[in-house]
Amino acid sequence: MGPSGGMLMVDYFKLQIFLQSAERLSFSEAAKYLHVTQPTISRNIQALEKDLAVKLFERSGEGLRLTEAGRLLLPRARKLLCQTSELKQMMESL
Repeated sequence: MGPSGGMLMVDYFKLQIFLQSAERLSFSEAAKYLHVTQPTISRNIQALEKDLAVKLFERSGEGLRLTEAGRLLLPRARKLLCQTSELKQMMESL
């Protein structure tokens, strides 16, 4: 259930952006990897944080750090993206 009481839908692209940013602890490195601009990364992270009603990253002078919510989301995001990819391959093979 999402904050509004309805079903929570999380966008695949936002999760991909979160995963790449979290693994690199850098929005600019994630942007390079995903071939998008850094503002695209920032905008999607902010949207994901709004969707989930949590902060995922601490932004400081030293760079990015995952919050507790970010650390909880990371392995689940990996698993979800992997399952989505497997499902897509399965459907394409039909």
